[in-house]
Amino acid sequence: MIDTASKGVELELIANPTRNWTIRANYSHSERDRENFFAEGYTFFAVKFAEWRALATGNSALLATVETNIAAIQTNELDGRAVAQEQGFGSIPHKATLTTHYKFDGSSPLGDRLKGAFVGAAVGYQSKVFSQTDTRTASAGGTGKAYFAEGTLLTDAFVGYRFRLPWRQLPASVQLNGRNIFNSDLVSLARFNADFSGAQRIYLREPRSLRLTVSVDY
Repeated sequence: MIDTASKGVELELIANPTRNWTIRANYSHSERDRENFFAEGYTFFAVKFAEWRALATGNSALLATVETNIAAIQTNELDGRAVAQEQGFGSIPHKATLTTHYKFDGSSPLGDRLKGAFVGAAVGYQSKVFSQTDTRTASAGGTGKAYFAEGTLLTDAFVGYRFRLPWRQLPASVQLNGRNIFNSDLVSLARFNADFSGAQRIYLREPRSLRLTVSVDY
């Protein structure tokens, strides 16, 4: 088992330059880590180490073998794995989103022609994603370097029109939504393989998509 610990701060700003125009900005900074890796394993082996040493008491050769095996388990199976696993895999320190929405009415430019229409867009930024730290020993080619995947910048947009159905006067709307309209950052590295020569895991993001929706309120 392993625990995930995180902390951070989030800020949000909402502005209305006009009664028809809304701008929303959001920023967050977070730190995420993993801790207490295999705590039950440490507890289990602490008991076993004492038992093995007790069984080897009085036999110096056997005790030396036991100590060698204990050291190997402690270094490779416990401490070594803990160092490799207690990392904030996938942590994104910085995130920011900027959204805007504008609705047309009689007071808007071209209001008589565009009354009922609305448009908007959103830009989402994510900083470089923490992939992992090279925890291999120097003899195995380890560098101790921290690796990050590239950040992303995704843009969405929408346009729509609100109206009333002529035969029942029911409120209705039609809206076209575009996600990732620039079709950017579709694939990025998430985790390296054991010798850091290539990818072990990757992120796949939603490609550009368009969706048309029609709704009626009744």
